[in-house]
Amino acid sequence: MKKINWKIRFNKHNLTFVIRFIGALLVPILVYMGLEVTDLTSWSALGEVFVSAISNPYLVGLTVLNAINLIPDPTTKGVGDSVQALTYEAPKEKNVQPQDERKGFE
Repeated sequence: MKKINWKIRFNKHNLTFVIRFIGALLVPILVYMGLEVTDLTSWSALGEVFVSAISNPYLVGLTVLNAINLIPDPTTKGVGDSVQALTYEAPKEKNVQPQDERKGFE
């Protein structure tokens, strides 16, 4: 797990990943318990769901597995990030291509 650029994954500029990660933790719990997000209308209700979830080894495993599925970069072999991604200081802007890849499309 050392070959993952964690500071870019969990970053205020990468809210898409953070929201997906929270969803990956929350959705299996809600589905298993037959709940919807609208059922969590108080802190006590959220606390009860949390305690119930961490008391269930199957649900903990399912939730962890679901969250881990977000970690691998599908564009690289294995679990780690590419050498290029490890050098990023901020998330890469979308639709930005290296200059040599744009040749022929102008």
